[in-house]
Amino acid sequence: MDIKANFYAIHVSEEEKDKTHTWGVANVICDGLVIPNIRAINRKLENGEWGHFFAYPRIKVGDRYQDVLKLTSDQRKEIENALFFAARDFAMKENPKIEVDSIHTFSEKQPLIAIADVRVNGMGIRGVRLYQSKGGERFAQLPQYQDKNGEWHNLINFDNSMFAMPALTRELETAYEKEKLEQKQEQSRRQKR
Repeated sequence: MDIKANFYAIHVSEEEKDKTHTWGVANVICDGLVIPNIRAINRKLENGEWGHFFAYPRIKVGDRYQDVLKLTSDQRKEIENALFFAARDFAMKENPKIEVDSIHTFSEKQPLIAIADVRVNGMGIRGVRLYQSKGGERFAQLPQYQDKNGEWHNLINFDNSMFAMPALTRELETAYEKEKLEQKQEQSRRQKR
């Protein structure tokens, strides 16, 4: 099959992404047939980890939805392989350049372990937080505000947060580890005096 796929991040709020678990959409041309709006969706697997799948266009017939396309497993596999490479190329091309300007670290005994000022594609962002779960997993959080109902919302978002947030977390982790090492070395120097 002759397949061309273009992948795009969806342009909705993080809250909407959380509701639908849709993180991207692709348009595919397959042997001259245009298949628009194939959605990339996250789902929780039986082992508790997150996986993904591609949802093809569906049509409502009576009170039920059914796939518009009748694909063989080989056709589906070939299309999804093209989608995977299109999503990967999008992520590599669209990932922002992230630099940590400054970082203030806290004890690892609390969930919040650092607050940093970062630069994303040259634009400064203050108050980016790095958290560590009880299991040791770390994750970054962009600046947020709390609404009148007590719910938290990001003040800013990445266009392709599915790829950019892990990159932000990695940069913060690197800066955090470097800062902790420097603090330990400084403490060791003071003790030797």
